[in-house]
Amino acid sequence: MKMLGAMMLIIVLSSVAFASGSNGLYFLLGTTMPQLDELNGRLADYNYTEISNRLVSYGVGFHGTIKKHLLLGFEWSTMSGKEVKSSDGTIKENLCASVWFVDIGYTIVSVANFSIYPFLGVGKGDMTLTLSEIDNLSFDEILEGPTGITRLSTGGFLVNPSIGIDYSLGGNFLIGLRGGYTFDPFVGNWKIEDSKISDGPETSLIGPYINIMLGFGK
Repeated sequence: MKMLGAMMLIIVLSSVAFASGSNGLYFLLGTTMPQLDELNGRLADYNYTEISNRLVSYGVGFHGTIKKHLLLGFEWSTMSGKEVKSSDGTIKENLCASVWFVDIGYTIVSVANFSIYPFLGVGKGDMTLTLSEIDNLSFDEILEGPTGITRLSTGGFLVNPSIGIDYSLGGNFLIGLRGGYTFDPFVGNWKIEDSKISDGPETSLIGPYINIMLGFGK
C-alpha cells in the first residue's frame, strides 16, 4: 500500500509538473558520501576491510515549474561502492543503496537559458551490506546447504536540502549541476532478510552529494 501511494503521488506530480510552462527530464550521475564510521568500526573488529564512503550514484528525475518559479519534481538514484575483500581474503564485501525524493523548490534566478533553484527533497533510502564467501561452490552444494551470502540492510525517512543549476543548450537539451546534504532524522533498524536485529551500528545515508544532470527540457 505504501508503494502504491508513492506511485500515485508520482503520477500526480508528473501531471502537474509537465503541464506547466517549463520542465525537464534527465539522467543523474555523481557521488555521495554517507556516514560509515560506526559500520567500518564494527567491520574492523571482526577482521573485515573498511568500506569507502565514496559511492558512485546514478539515476533519473524530472521537474516542472508552475507560474514560472515554483518547482515540483521527483528523482530516484541507486548507489554502489567498490567491492573489497576481508583481511583474510575469504569474504567479499559490497555496499549499495537506493533513494527516492519528491522535490519542491523555487527558482531564484532565471536569465535566458540559465536558472538557479534551491529545493527540498523528502523521501526514503535503503542501504544493503552484502557479505559473500569466496568459495567456488557448485549448484548441488548450494542446494545441499544454502550458505555463503549474508545481506544486512537498513534505511528510512530522508530529507535532502539542495541547490540546482540548469542551463539549456538549445534544441531542448539540458545540462546542470545539483548538490546538497542528505539528513536522516531517525536512525533506522538493521535487518537480515525481513527480521530486525539489535545493536546495529548507527549508519545511514547522511552526508553530502553532488550530481551532474543531463537530459531534455524547455
